[in-house]
Amino acid sequence: MASVRFIPGPDQGDAETVVLGVELHEDLIVIDIATTMLSAIRSPTRRNRLPRVRVEDDRGNIYSGVSLEHYGWSSSGSAPAAHYAFEVTPHVAPDAQFLRITFGSMYADNRTVVVAL
Repeated sequence: MASVRFIPGPDQGDAETVVLGVELHEDLIVIDIATTMLSAIRSPTRRNRLPRVRVEDDRGNIYSGVSLEHYGWSSSGSAPAAHYAFEVTPHVAPDAQFLRITFGSMYADNRTVVVAL
């Protein structure tokens, strides 16, 4: 069985989109994300959509993944939030000390979350 290491995300206050944690798999990285932007999930439009996600490490490696819109989402009953799993490849560089996850719009990077490895 493949080993998985889970690292919880840092406190991000009351942000609309947060990193719950990072799963380090042998062949990929999974970023667990929660958002309160339910209208962008249920009926996305050009102006009302989920932020793009950029993942890189402190060594300058950039990890590629699939846009959040391509993933299924889940919520609990009437909870005002949804959960996503955002997969990126390749696996994390062995000498990386942190991942920088940047949420942004079409025109700007809005917010960065740093997860220590």
